[in-house]
Amino acid sequence: KENRISWDATSFADGRYLLRVTATDLPDNYPEVALSASLESERFIIDNTPPRIEALSAKSEGGKLVIRFHAVDALSDLDSAEYSINGADWKPARPVNGMTDAAALDYLVEAPLPAGSEWTVAVRVTDENDNVEVSKIVVRP
Repeated sequence: KENRISWDATSFADGRYLLRVTATDLPDNYPEVALSASLESERFIIDNTPPRIEALSAKSEGGKLVIRFHAVDALSDLDSAEYSINGADWKPARPVNGMTDAAALDYLVEAPLPAGSEWTVAVRVTDENDNVEVSKIVVRP
């Protein structure tokens, strides 16, 4: 009876889906004159799972803090990666290949070596469906 519908996809498993909508005027007409029509969507992805951050490491090298990690998403391309040192503002992390264009990417960040005897390094990765994963490590020189 409604001409629009709201659909909460968070209750569906991650995967590729096809949606079919069927409309009919049967409730307001006799069965022999009722009409109906169906339309199928293009395939689309439901992805509610955040990317994974793997092999996060950081160490002091040549007066810089060198941060390495691998990010991977099962269904979607990655959208962005960022890092933060000791709770400072997030800064963009550029993938090794120079482009954020795949579901799995390696990252290498060279940041100025912060003061102190230990540092907390956090990385945040977002996929193209806005799922976010954060991972952190504590580094001692």
